[in-house]
Amino acid sequence: MLALSKNTKNNINYRLVAHNKSFTPLSIYNLNGKNYLQNFVFDLYTKSDNYFFSTTLAFHKENPFIPISYNFNSLNEGEFNTRESESMLWGFEYVKLFNDKYSIKYKNSNQISSLLNKFNISEVNNSEQWRSFENMNFTIWNILNSSYTFSENINFNFDFTSRSEFSSYENHLSNFNLDKLEYEDKKYLYKFGLETSSFYIGFDFNSFNYKDDNFDYSEIHLKPFFSVKILDKKNLYLKFNHHSVDISLNFPYDSIYQDLSFEIPRYLITKSEVKFLAGDDSFKIKFNSSYISSENIYSGTNIYNDYLYSNLSAIFNSNYMKFILGFSSYDKFNDKDRGVDLPFLKYYLNYNLSYEIPFKGREYSIILNMAGRRSMFSNKAFNLNTLPIINENSFDASDSMHFIDFSGTLKFDNFQISYHNITNNGKRFIFESGLSDLGESFTLPKYSILGSDLYIFHYLKVSWTFID
Repeated sequence: MLALSKNTKNNINYRLVAHNKSFTPLSIYNLNGKNYLQNFVFDLYTKSDNYFFSTTLAFHKENPFIPISYNFNSLNEGEFNTRESESMLWGFEYVKLFNDKYSIKYKNSNQISSLLNKFNISEVNNSEQWRSFENMNFTIWNILNSSYTFSENINFNFDFTSRSEFSSYENHLSNFNLDKLEYEDKKYLYKFGLETSSFYIGFDFNSFNYKDDNFDYSEIHLKPFFSVKILDKKNLYLKFNHHSVDISLNFPYDSIYQDLSFEIPRYLITKSEVKFLAGDDSFKIKFNSSYISSENIYSGTNIYNDYLYSNLSAIFNSNYMKFILGFSSYDKFNDKDRGVDLPFLKYYLNYNLSYEIPFKGREYSIILNMAGRRSMFSNKAFNLNTLPIINENSFDASDSMHFIDFSGTLKFDNFQISYHNITNNGKRFIFESGLSDLGESFTLPKYSILGSDLYIFHYLKVSWTFID
């Protein structure tokens, strides 16, 4: 990674960041991940007492010949998927303070991207590759936020958001019904309300239009929202929110085996949530719980189950020890008749425990660290560019992945070297057949400890920072 920045006499700031990443698998024939990921970002900004302006241009390219998944077919040939993607992002932000009472902020964001997924069979004497699906997407965002102060404690806020999306999807596998889909999706949101130090109340006016070769649908709806701050002390915070969220294309299809006139799902989710925060600089705990009631806006054909979302995070920080814990879960609140499950994770747990051992009079220290994340998956829980990685509708089961990383680090001011040991709770990184097409890229080293077989991967990481 290379980062350059410059500040001019005219108070204009420039920055350029270039990033390149390579990966070379050790035990898969004829795979090469050299220079497979590149990112470039250029931005500039200027500001004064009453305005701020910034603009950004970014380019991303990814073309790795390394597997997203890896399995074997009936002929014992290695099968794996790879992807090739490019994207460009650009936009600007402008903030203006007219006086003590009135201010506006305007943001424009744009992106164009392409994704090509390839299916490969690669052996020593056999090499085949063909397209499985590809996707092109162009999105334009315009966001306007304005605020007018009536008095010292009362503000009137008006927000406008527009999003226009143009996308095309083409499937190159002949056994899929959905061969090609091109669509246009437009959304407009007007939000206005009164805000004080203790509450915020108002309305969301939402309109959208979805159109493809077989389907044209428009909808307008008005939904109230409110937020009440119940408690706000130095080390204690409690707040209640109620609002609606319009989600489009964020959930995967029910199956990639679709009819030709398939409707892309859009959901209106109503959230009633409680936020709780307590603690000081050495210890903080945060809790957030939401009731999620969903509906398919297109029609009442599909009835979706309700969920209770819970999130808990805690941070403990002392002089030499730091502990971070996070937990999120989606619990099915009730089973409606003919109810359809939403593609949520059942739960996600992440943790990080580190302890730094300093040496008096020395410029280095040793850090011992254990990090992990455990994910309990459910059917169709993940997306790959709006397509589910877990895509078997008839497969009613769940599985989990427990990633654990034990590491020791020798740390200097601008240089670190660390040795890592990675495992899936002693198992391989692979799911049961039928639940997912995820596989392992290469065989993990196996060790026999106390009569048990443990699969552990080791690697050495060097980080060196050069400062001019």
